[in-house]
Amino acid sequence: MLDPNEGTELKFIASSNISGIQCTKIEKSDVVDEIAYWQNAVLCAVMGANPPFEIMKGFLNRIWANFAIDRILYVRKGVFLVRFANLKDKIQVEKRGFYFFDSNYDGQRLESQHGSPNRNHSVITPLGSAPVT
Repeated sequence: MLDPNEGTELKFIASSNISGIQCTKIEKSDVVDEIAYWQNAVLCAVMGANPPFEIMKGFLNRIWANFAIDRILYVRKGVFLVRFANLKDKIQVEKRGFYFFDSNYDGQRLESQHGSPNRNHSVITPLGSAPVT
C-alpha cells in the first residue's frame, strides 16, 4: 500500500539572526563541487572597447589556442569569464599578463606587454583569481 505522505516531508533549518538580519549559513560541503569547478576560471576585462561576444570568443580561442578552453562566458559589458579544462593552463595564462588587439578586433598580439597601450589599441587583461572561502 502506498503512503500518500511519503516524500512530502519538509525539513526546515532555521536561519541565523545577525544584527537583526536573517542570514543563511552555507557549509563548505554545500559548495565544494562549485569551488572545484570554477577554480580553473579566469575573469578577463577589456579596457578601451566593447567587442561583441563572438569577436571576443574568437580572439580568446586564437590567443590561447595552445590551452584547453572549456567555455567562454559573457559576464557584462567588457567582462568575460574563461574556464580552462585544467588548472595548469589557467595559471600559465595568468602569468602571461595582458594582451592588445587593435580597434578593428583583428586579434593582433603586440610583442611588448609592458609598454603603454596607445589610443588605437584596446587591452584585454586576465584579472586573476580571488580565493573562494
